[in-house]
Amino acid sequence: MSEDRVEVLADTLRRLADFARRRATDGNAERVEQLLEKLQTQTFSLVVFGEFKRGKTTFINALLGEDLLPSAVVPLTSVVTILRFGLQRQVTVEFLDGHSENVPVERLPDYVTERSNPENRRQVKVVYVNVPSPLLRGGLQLVDTPGVGSVYDHNTEATREFLPHVDGAILLVASDPPISRGECEFLREMWPHVARLFVVQNKIDQLRPPEVEESLEFTEGVLCDVLGRDGVQVYALSAREALEAQLAGDARRLEESGLPVFLEELRRFQEQEQADTLLRSVVRNAQEVAEDEHLGLDLERQAMNMSLEEIEARSLNFRRRRDALLTQREDDTTLIRAAARKLIAETLQRDYEQERQERPAELQQRFAAWAAEQSELSPVELLERGNQFIRETLVEVLTNWRQTEERQLEHQLTDILQRFTERANKALTEVYDLAREVFELAPRSVETVGYLAAPSRFRWQDWRWETRPGLSGSFLGSLLPGARERTLRALEANLLTEHDSACGRLRYDFAERTQAAFDDYVRSVGRSLTETIAGIDRAIERALAQKQRTLEEADETAECVGAQSAELQGLMAELMAMQPEAMVHG
Repeated sequence: MSEDRVEVLADTLRRLADFARRRATDGNAERVEQLLEKLQTQTFSLVVFGEFKRGKTTFINALLGEDLLPSAVVPLTSVVTILRFGLQRQVTVEFLDGHSENVPVERLPDYVTERSNPENRRQVKVVYVNVPSPLLRGGLQLVDTPGVGSVYDHNTEATREFLPHVDGAILLVASDPPISRGECEFLREMWPHVARLFVVQNKIDQLRPPEVEESLEFTEGVLCDVLGRDGVQVYALSAREALEAQLAGDARRLEESGLPVFLEELRRFQEQEQADTLLRSVVRNAQEVAEDEHLGLDLERQAMNMSLEEIEARSLNFRRRRDALLTQREDDTTLIRAAARKLIAETLQRDYEQERQERPAELQQRFAAWAAEQSELSPVELLERGNQFIRETLVEVLTNWRQTEERQLEHQLTDILQRFTERANKALTEVYDLAREVFELAPRSVETVGYLAAPSRFRWQDWRWETRPGLSGSFLGSLLPGARERTLRALEANLLTEHDSACGRLRYDFAERTQAAFDDYVRSVGRSLTETIAGIDRAIERALAQKQRTLEEADETAECVGAQSAELQGLMAELMAMQPEAMVHG
């Protein structure tokens, strides 16, 4: 990034911050001033996100090559912790009341962990840790965040509140269990805020090589669906193995951990992409501020065209409809959750029981036909071929049932949610009809959440589908009378047992995904209604305040709003011109 481009953008940011100050929108002004400082210092915040217990803290320690941040077997990190370059190790704690303190490194856990600082009772805003690490030279900051989906809601909220400060992100998932529904939901929320995304799958040391490949393929497929793009790269590694290898000076073990591959990509990014990515991030955030200011000007302009009495009357009507809408939402939520329970308890349970009870007869027939063709095999060979038959048969049979059940459940779920969507959209339309004459709003609808939006956690565990070689399967046992018959009975019993077990796991997977779809729908409708109502409430309050001024002040304000609008249009045009050619996510 050239110095000239930085200075041009910096000048635009200064004028945008001044514009916000003059309009008394101090929050926007402060946000732009933070962007200006980030640009001038070339500070790039790379935030590590993920559910609790994915190993985020251990992963950051592995990147630094030292056991610096505290880790534990329980949800630990409770405060956002920012690691930045410094010649000497130093911990600075910033508190919500505005003051800060320097504390010894060994006291870091007292401020950032749930155990020593439960529910952030110390009122810590953020903790900075200076580290003399080569990785942090050049302005890169690593940010450790509390895990989302923790049993502590305040941890998730602390992570969400940091989203506007994100430039790039590392989404850390685990290998077993693989990426979860909660992580997919958070990724959708995080995605608009990041200019560069890395995805790391941790804890591969807990899986066998074939399972690692299966888990990676699953994670990549889910990410492509969530992000709406192909070719999402996932870096597989073991942070624990990497950290222990570095502490022990074991180069071979470090290589096997998978960390060096990710570090190489991270360093390439720092050298070739970080500066331009930072520019994209700053410009995007500045544009969001400018759009917010633009909306405020539009609302003021709309308020000038109506009388105070009109605005008050419409405000009263709106609030009455708003209260009715919120009551309907509560009633609909109760009905939706009841529909979810009914779909799981009736349709899914019925189909599950039918598969368990009717399929065994077909499996026995197929096994008998297969066994009749294996008359020339020894008991040892019979056992090996039999296990292969079990695997192939179960995959075929259960895949067919799985696909049929998915289609049926998705169809029923879509029908159920569509009815509630129509009601929600009708209510929202009425709200907009009441509010649109106060100011113009683009229409918004609530969209049905598809069943498959909740990823499956079911995985074929065919390594379990093996009949253990007993006496009949050994060389000596195969010489005993009745060895072939005992082997066939054992294989048939295993076929039926594993079918029943896999049905149970599939039934659980279906129930989890169905419930997830209903939960996602309730949240999406809730967000849509909440955002709509909050936006209209703010607009009406502003319009009322505007109209309570004298006519003389209103005339002066009208002239001022026109001038401010022209000034803001110029700033927005400058920001648009500062966008690099490729304004896309990495």
